[in-house]
Amino acid sequence: TDLKVENIIVKDTLKKNTINPLAPSKAAFYSAILPGLGQAYNTKYWKIPVIYAGFGAMSYFFTINNSRYLKYKKALILRNDDDETTIDDYATQYPNQQTLIEYKDYYRRNRDLSVIGFALFYVLNIVDANVDANLFYFDVSDDLSMEWMPVAIPSSTFASGIGIKLKF
Repeated sequence: TDLKVENIIVKDTLKKNTINPLAPSKAAFYSAILPGLGQAYNTKYWKIPVIYAGFGAMSYFFTINNSRYLKYKKALILRNDDDETTIDDYATQYPNQQTLIEYKDYYRRNRDLSVIGFALFYVLNIVDANVDANLFYFDVSDDLSMEWMPVAIPSSTFASGIGIKLKF
């Protein structure tokens, strides 16, 4: 019975000293549902305004580029409607139709890049929450160290190399 009592005591001690780590999949899921929620789950509250500032910037660039793209597209439609009474907003500023086409293509490209940037920022938000949850309890104490030294490698011919020793 003494042995069983000791095992129970050891188990109770282990239960008290263990840390309940964050679930990386849960943090990623939360960030996928609502950007920034995974960072809140990881208690990294300072990242939430950064995330929403990034989404705000991507939304701003999308809105600006889309509105300019639509203006140049409308001007091209009006210029090519075979009705001489309709005059587009850029008739005096850009009499050459090729210039309108170039600006329309430029703003369409930037609008599309803004959408891609928005999607990449969304994925980055999820990856950040997952990685941060994985590394939340990572040991960064002074007990960690790395040493490197020259090493002779035994083989049929003499070889040398670099040995790396990690101490935990």
